[in-house]
Amino acid sequence: MPQHGAALTRRAATPHPTPVNRRTPPTTPHRYMPSPRIREGYDLGVTSAEGKHVFISYVKEDQQQVDQLCKILDAAQIPYWRDRTSLAPGDNWKAKIRDAIRSGALIFLACFSDNSRARPKTVMNEELTLAVEEFRQMAPGVTWLIPVRFDDGKIPGWDLGAGRVLGDLNYVDLFGANYT
Repeated sequence: MPQHGAALTRRAATPHPTPVNRRTPPTTPHRYMPSPRIREGYDLGVTSAEGKHVFISYVKEDQQQVDQLCKILDAAQIPYWRDRTSLAPGDNWKAKIRDAIRSGALIFLACFSDNSRARPKTVMNEELTLAVEEFRQMAPGVTWLIPVRFDDGKIPGWDLGAGRVLGDLNYVDLFGANYT
């Protein structure tokens, strides 16, 4: 179970995970793989305030990959919001999701796979629409919306405004031999 509201600090001597492909031109999004530090409880530099969390957006067919991601976040004591563990019976799920994105998300993880790309109509699309609205209001250069790949497929070209698309953002690869 995530520990919501836990105070997290960044270890000054611990660098961020390094890019997988250092030869990638600066105009191409970098791919990051979780390093052993993350699996061992590296805190990712996320600072939490009461009720703040990492919001995880995904399609239900990717529950196993999201379970693995949540284990990593739990080990790092990073609170997260996920529909399966954050919604109670009888909750107005649309309102809860909207509130979790608009007022509680420190970071929004948009998880993509062949499963998400194959479905034209999903709740994930609604979540991503809300996230893009929030992201457009943020100052340029703010890291808040992070694409995550569960396979080697392309990041969709969602319009982020100001000539930017989702595929322009650096993304995280959570698959393959380096991610177990």
